[in-house]
Amino acid sequence: MKLKLYSFPAIAIAAILFAMTSGPNGQLSNQAPVTPINALSGPAVLDDWGNRFTSLGASVPENALRTQVRTTIAQLAMFDAVNAVLDGPYRPFASKPASAPGASPEAAAIRAAYIVALNEFPTKTATINSAYNTSIAGVPASPEAIADGIVVGEAAANAVLAARVGDHRNDPELEGYTPGNGPGVWTPTPPAFANPQVPFLQFVT
Repeated sequence: MKLKLYSFPAIAIAAILFAMTSGPNGQLSNQAPVTPINALSGPAVLDDWGNRFTSLGASVPENALRTQVRTTIAQLAMFDAVNAVLDGPYRPFASKPASAPGASPEAAAIRAAYIVALNEFPTKTATINSAYNTSIAGVPASPEAIADGIVVGEAAANAVLAARVGDHRNDPELEGYTPGNGPGVWTPTPPAFANPQVPFLQFVT
């Protein structure tokens, strides 16, 4: 099955977090902690790490569509992590790890994104570690809840990465491209006569 390049996992995580921390009228429930405005919670975590993946891809540098594949993998890992921590009813992409009661969903999501980032951008370890430390420090939860969330996030990320082994996302840029000629066949056009953007994507599964 082809990997779909869209942000459904991000939307789903945000929906889960909102549903689990809100009452029937959209008000914060008694179980939801009051979140400082400078803390990362819910959709802010998704936006933060989505932006970080974009920056990492640009710094490598690599084709933006390849980075989008990596970002989607991170979103899938974050989805599985949050779904597990909150015991959501949704079918996981790769796994639904066991979670201790009260584990932080934000910590789980951050750890999941972090593990994927380390795997996808191995030359950017220092940058990723710094981003992770900043991100996890902003989680509005107890140290125990954060630690429990981290365990779930790491397990979820490793399961997603294992499921994506051999998916061809790291194939060479022009994999599968043979210049064509003759009527009805696309050929590089002036003035740049540039190659097609990412023919390798046809092989990503």
